[in-house]
Amino acid sequence: LISGGDLDGDLYFVCWHKDLLPRKANYPPMDYPSLPKLEQTEPITTRDMTKFVVDYIRSDQLGVIDNAHKALADFEEDGVQSRGCLYLAELHSLAVDAPKTGKWPSTQGIEVKRLPDFMMKSDKRSYPSEKVIGKLFQRCRKFKDATSEKYDQKLRLDKSFLLPGNDSFVENAKEVYYWYRDKMESLMRLYGIETEAEIITGCFMKLRNRLRKEKTEISELVGEELFAIRSYLRREFFREFGSDGHWLKGEVLISDEMRLKASAWYRVAYTLADDHANDSDPSHEKKLFGFPWFINDVMLAIKTRKDRPSQPQALDVSATVGQSLVRLFNEEKDWLLEEFKARISIKDVICGYLQAAESTSSMSIVGSTATLLFNKTSDLDLSFLPQDTQARSHRALPEVPPEESNTSVEEQAKVLESLVPFLKEETSKQQEKKDEN
Repeated sequence: LISGGDLDGDLYFVCWHKDLLPRKANYPPMDYPSLPKLEQTEPITTRDMTKFVVDYIRSDQLGVIDNAHKALADFEEDGVQSRGCLYLAELHSLAVDAPKTGKWPSTQGIEVKRLPDFMMKSDKRSYPSEKVIGKLFQRCRKFKDATSEKYDQKLRLDKSFLLPGNDSFVENAKEVYYWYRDKMESLMRLYGIETEAEIITGCFMKLRNRLRKEKTEISELVGEELFAIRSYLRREFFREFGSDGHWLKGEVLISDEMRLKASAWYRVAYTLADDHANDSDPSHEKKLFGFPWFINDVMLAIKTRKDRPSQPQALDVSATVGQSLVRLFNEEKDWLLEEFKARISIKDVICGYLQAAESTSSMSIVGSTATLLFNKTSDLDLSFLPQDTQARSHRALPEVPPEESNTSVEEQAKVLESLVPFLKEETSKQQEKKDEN
């Protein structure tokens, strides 16, 4: 049962969402003993009715109690469960029954010095409420200001949307914007809608007199027109990128070219809207800033991407490469670090045996492994620097006698290949020891 369901034309919106469920169990209902009704055995005269009306006007404090309860519920930390609110709730119950019982509650001592802003009382100081009703009220006020005819719609450009290199898309953006402007202004003239925001939200502040009774039907018609406009704009935007204009799915990447084109749409909308407002045509006073937001997924990609599409004329090579490396490492760091540890283990095994043969030698990792720019199939490059050029043999290493005068790459590869089975065996033993520990 919905409270207040007296079927007198009230409209309801029902939404089932887990985030809207109360965090606490319902409190037990407040139960006040009912006072006996005021009865009169003698016939009711005009004098009795006059006295009743005078007493009602003089004693009725229901509004005072109700306002005090709203204010305390917002101000007190415990809200409606605070002592003051519980007391006022009891007085409220008595005040509701007072016309029948004749027992009017006293409001002496009830005083609220400050009221939350959503109560809109100008006779007392107010403060911005931090609770749900306050937040809703403040958002509604912002919306009202944004749709007011007197509101200055000169918006400040957000420069983060103005990407360098969008010039090549500007002319096409102008053509599409003019089409959008004509469509929106046609809808405004047809139905008497004042602002672009009303069309997009479907909340009309004022319609032509003959259309006011059909407000719901007009909202549906305008909604269908808006959907058609949106579909056309998205098809027009994504056509050159091989997409049909529907919402981009996860596997579809938003390219730099898409961002540049969206930037051009934003630039055109926010510059031409002000220029357009100065035309002699009275209908051109409407400012239309919604044009780029029909591709909101690409606009969001511009805002959330920290680097910007690179342009040859303004390319900072070191910064671009650095950003690319950081991004690559963050994406691949999990397997990179594991693989790097494995490569360190292999290097340690080789180094241990080589140093046994050449105690003054040193070995270090070089190449892609050293810079963490390797992939899973990359070679492990090691640099071995003996202090004594007369290399000494060691029995622990497999012996592969090279030809005295042959220092070819093929012969070196043959030596290294002979070490592979030995290294695999040694690293496997080390891994088994680690697993046992």
